[in-house]
Amino acid sequence: MDPNSRLPEPNFRFPGLNRRRNSPMEGTMGRRTVLLIAALVVAALGTTMVFLYVNGVNDRALDKQNPYKVLVAKKPIEPGTTVKEADNAASFGTKIIGKDALVPDAVSALSELTGNVATTWIYPGQQIIQPMFGESAGSSSLAVPPDKVAMSILMTDPAQIVGFVSAGDKVAIFLTTKPKPNQAQTRVLLPSVQVLAVGSKTGIPQDPATTDGTDNTSAPKTILTIAVDQTDYQRVLVAQQSGQLNLALPGKNGTPSTDVPPTDQSNLF
Repeated sequence: MDPNSRLPEPNFRFPGLNRRRNSPMEGTMGRRTVLLIAALVVAALGTTMVFLYVNGVNDRALDKQNPYKVLVAKKPIEPGTTVKEADNAASFGTKIIGKDALVPDAVSALSELTGNVATTWIYPGQQIIQPMFGESAGSSSLAVPPDKVAMSILMTDPAQIVGFVSAGDKVAIFLTTKPKPNQAQTRVLLPSVQVLAVGSKTGIPQDPATTDGTDNTSAPKTILTIAVDQTDYQRVLVAQQSGQLNLALPGKNGTPSTDVPPTDQSNLF
């Protein structure tokens, strides 16, 4: 071997490692990670913006309705429960509602209640009104208007709007009679009366042979206590013997008119 000749320099390069360092796959994964993070951020921002927009729309809609703060029941309150007992049991809460949904005589604070004992069942979500509370839980505790008397009528569930009528509501009473066989006639008996209390349901049937031929023996019945004057009291008593009573729950401008003629087969269509 020629002593002046040079040995070839060793090659310490590792092709496999060099390929991994410069692999385009690593660049692609990095870009995908960045894009994924950006998509999550955009989605979170979009959800937040939608939430704020919907809340803003609800707030603006409520502002247009002249919002009111009312006291509502959060838990069922039994008759005889004092205001203090119900308050200690966290049975009251407040809610902001529009003017159109405000019930007459609704209160916004416990201090506005003149009575101290619940006189009727109060269910969650109901607005608290003055007639729901009196001085005692007895029959004399009903908040009867000074110029009215209280009377109770027995109604089937369909006839009293399947439980949607509550103390404090104003309802209309319709009467259906059969002046002739197979000829029914319906008209308004009382266009607007105040409900003082809604009693418990009973499954005990009354006389199965009703005057209008309707078989109500299997229908649950509810006792409704209403405020009427003497004339209307007498009219309701006679109406109960003459036919079938049904309630109507009017809307804001939906009070029935007594000027509408009776409906029978001759003008049904």
